[in-house]
Amino acid sequence: PKCQPQAYQQTGAGHDGGRIVFEGTPADLVAAPGNNTVSLSWTAVATATSYSVKRSLTAGGPYTTLGSTGATSYTDVTAVNGTTYFYVVSATNSGGQGTNSAETSAAPAA
Repeated sequence: PKCQPQAYQQTGAGHDGGRIVFEGTPADLVAAPGNNTVSLSWTAVATATSYSVKRSLTAGGPYTTLGSTGATSYTDVTAVNGTTYFYVVSATNSGGQGTNSAETSAAPAA
């Protein structure tokens, strides 16, 4: 008889075809609008080595990656006053990229 792979779930990491997949998600994402900037901050994921910051002009995405940082903060210096932006952040480590955080939004103003 052939062996059948078993599906299972494990806290903190999942398995995808034998690879460990990172599942940490940043929490408490906050966006503070400024003059043509939006400052973002979030709670760290213990096993993360970096974070991908993503932005959309539409609630729910699709999101474009703005950049990556090893810190728990990022400033979007490409934001334009009067435009509402929607942000998410995902954590990354050697297991890959985790799921997006909850979305937050901000509209910079002078």
